[in-house]
Amino acid sequence: MHNQAPSQTDRVSEVFGTDFLKKLEYLAVVAKKLFSGMQKGERRSTRRGTSVEFADYREYSQGDDLRHIDWNIYGRLEKLLLKMYEEEAELFVYLLVDVSRSMDWGTPVRKVDYAKRVAAAVAYIGLSSQDRVVLSTFNEGLSEKSEPLQGKRQIFSVFDFLERAESFGKTDLTATLDDWARMKMRKGIAIVVSDFLDEKGVEEGLKALRTARFETHLVHVIDPQELEPDLDGHVEVIDSESGEKRQVFISPEVMKKYKEEVTGFCADFERRCSERGVGYVRATTDVPFEDLILRMLRRGGLVL
Repeated sequence: MHNQAPSQTDRVSEVFGTDFLKKLEYLAVVAKKLFSGMQKGERRSTRRGTSVEFADYREYSQGDDLRHIDWNIYGRLEKLLLKMYEEEAELFVYLLVDVSRSMDWGTPVRKVDYAKRVAAAVAYIGLSSQDRVVLSTFNEGLSEKSEPLQGKRQIFSVFDFLERAESFGKTDLTATLDDWARMKMRKGIAIVVSDFLDEKGVEEGLKALRTARFETHLVHVIDPQELEPDLDGHVEVIDSESGEKRQVFISPEVMKKYKEEVTGFCADFERRCSERGVGYVRATTDVPFEDLILRMLRRGGLVL
């Protein structure tokens, strides 16, 4: 008797579940059907790929197709430049996942696990479309960044990358998005998955992404208890990122005020995103991730 090596399906962790791949395949099929009649030029991001009409050059990035390098220019200038063509074909999808300490909370699903599932689902849709997918995690700054991934089989690299990410540190969206936008990367779609609990806000970070001409979408992950906390009387509240503790008395009036503040914050956040041309979707963790992705697909908020 001999031991068999584990299959790729066996490698799927508890974060994703045994039927996770089936759900991803279903979402990819739905995405393909929804956008099958759409011309490549109608997809929102400015995209350049392979065609017969030459358009421009750009610098080579690791993972690019070597066949598109202009070797004549390399011979003269010793620079690796790729030819770009008018027909839009290849899209870069960038997923930035918040792994700060505030994400390490929630029931029955931790916010960080929910964020990982959403990111994996979006990644799979992109991989199924032969787009390039790049994953990044962040807290006080960028934690880790993957190489560009392409093709459905790379979903296991996505799983491995996300499984390694542990929640720690504070959230600094300004520093993270500003540093990320300054990196030399192909333009494409940037999707930030976070609870956006940052005292300094996200305005400056979004400005950096827009200035760098990334099409930007935000997935706002919220635990239902953050919207409707079950608290009453004298309680001790703890800041999940700083560890600061405070004794407070929760009266019906205080709870009413809290709910109004939270509702107002979310509504204002969505309004400001809309005014700036930034996609926004609120994702409460009691909604199955596949339902969230389907909602995004059907309303045209996720065109990969």
